[in-house]
Amino acid sequence: MLQWRRLDVLIVMIFVLGSKQISFTHGYIRTFHKVIDNVQSNKQTSSTIQSIYLPVVFKKPFKEFSYYIASTEKLYELGQKRGKFYSHSREISEGIVILAFGAADGNDRVLIYDYMTFLTPNDIKQHVQNYVRGFYGELGMSDAILTVVVGVNSSRSLSQNHGSNWGLMINDLNSWAGQYGYSGQVRIVGGIDAETNWRSPSESREWANGYSLTSYYRAYNFGTASGCPLDLPSTEPQYQNPTPQTCPTVQGPTPAWTQDDVYYVSWMGDMWPLPEIYNTVGANADQWYRIGLYSKLKYNNTMHFYGSLTQFYACEQQRDPITKQLPADCIGTNNYPSVGYAQLLDRLQSDPYNRIAYPMIFMTDIYGITGIQWKKIPSTEIFSC
Repeated sequence: MLQWRRLDVLIVMIFVLGSKQISFTHGYIRTFHKVIDNVQSNKQTSSTIQSIYLPVVFKKPFKEFSYYIASTEKLYELGQKRGKFYSHSREISEGIVILAFGAADGNDRVLIYDYMTFLTPNDIKQHVQNYVRGFYGELGMSDAILTVVVGVNSSRSLSQNHGSNWGLMINDLNSWAGQYGYSGQVRIVGGIDAETNWRSPSESREWANGYSLTSYYRAYNFGTASGCPLDLPSTEPQYQNPTPQTCPTVQGPTPAWTQDDVYYVSWMGDMWPLPEIYNTVGANADQWYRIGLYSKLKYNNTMHFYGSLTQFYACEQQRDPITKQLPADCIGTNNYPSVGYAQLLDRLQSDPYNRIAYPMIFMTDIYGITGIQWKKIPSTEIFSC
């Protein structure tokens, strides 16, 4: 599909000075992604930079797999599997994998998805290193780049100290990757599954603050905007000062999250959105479009969306082998990866004033590895009235 997309002249200049051929394909968007990392880390575009309009042809990204970690025994083998797949595919230029380790606890621990085992940052570093070694060792001649998101969730307890320690751990992992020559094709970043129907929004804000204080690398919020409006702020007028709307959920905290809280843990500091787009009729995509719109209207800050997360295969893992029925939590929330991706991209492209950026180079679907205790995973609400 052909879109007219606003890009900063600075980005085009760097593209030319870097002696790379200008292209309007997936490779062009990859270069844009790297410029954002290196030049626009504060996410504020200088008012002195002029803009031009260029056509961008979107190429649907490779469907990647992410994991709920309930056992750490097979991470090396999981890395090998991804590396082998990359080595045999010419279509993959860049992918993303979320290693969702579980619930943050205390100042630095994580309770993984067997709901019995606690891991420290040193434990997690060892397991992530195993995954990266397995992946890199099987890449062969592939020049693909993999982003590894090392994530926690907000279901248990969050603190600024935990976020700070998580950021330091990500720094250590990248130093290790550079030392052993992995960093050219492996990027290691932080991540949090911040959900509006779990803990207080202030805790997620504190975690994000702590992470941004210590880490040199971004962190993706691969969480929800559950309960947030589907239609506010309104598309018109082009310029406005919207009031942040509440995002109430049936089992959510008091006070409830607001759109400003979701914005904060997805875009302030080193935080970036990689949203859950689970709802099969597009409600999640609508909610996140409004979060991106709120960012621009309220703060004049253009939010960038680099991809989407779905849970199709996690739901298939829970399908009853006899009745073939899905569990209640998966009915209406089992978007196929390409459908969730298309829903989000469609909503972001629909903005008549290009107030949201959508490189959209990632598409990933999550499922559980050996030992997952599905019955203990809190349900994800889509929206409530």
